[in-house]
Amino acid sequence: MSQKKILSISLALFFLSTLFLFGQNQRGLDPDEEKNWWVLAFVSLDQDEKIDFFVENHSDKKDFSYEVSVGKEIILKDTFTAKFKEKTIVRIPSIKQQPERVRIMVTDGTETKEIYR
Repeated sequence: MSQKKILSISLALFFLSTLFLFGQNQRGLDPDEEKNWWVLAFVSLDQDEKIDFFVENHSDKKDFSYEVSVGKEIILKDTFTAKFKEKTIVRIPSIKQQPERVRIMVTDGTETKEIYR
């Protein structure tokens, strides 16, 4: 085999493997590729009296429920819908500074997450 043929075959294999690995990398970085997750966080960390939060949903669940409690007392309970691939903001009425931590617990029926302020 001539050196030109070996070089051409080597470059073709290198090019094909590069394309394959690039595709695998893109699929691995896609947050929705064979993954099932959601995130809970406060909208603003600056203001202690504001406890609005958001859920960014990358799961097959869409119905969520939440409860807001101060200490062991539940002060608010409600439900909301979070569409797939969307960030849903839940507005909570402002509350006065509390001596105890405010806890927000969100569940999708199977998984529960909590945040505190």
